[in-house]
Amino acid sequence: MAWSLGKRVKMARIERGISQRQLAQHTGLWQSHLSLVENDKHDPSATLVRTVALALDVSTDYLLGLSDAMQAPKGAASTPQRPTQRQRPRKPARAS
Repeated sequence: MAWSLGKRVKMARIERGISQRQLAQHTGLWQSHLSLVENDKHDPSATLVRTVALALDVSTDYLLGLSDAMQAPKGAASTPQRPTQRQRPRKPARAS
């Protein structure tokens, strides 16, 4: 039987040694929302799947059950990393 997305999120989180609270803080999501996802009581959006995959350093294919490998093979196109604060474009200053 294939594991659900929720079970895969939970397994990756536990393997990384982080709590739901820590994952919630890192992703900006509510802990209760992550709990619903892990317990398969909520179908997450594509954006949430990507956010969690980046935070857990796993492939979206793994979370979606398309691959049993947590990481993409070396040399394969991987999910782009979340930009750091310095890489994000700045909002233009308001004219006075």
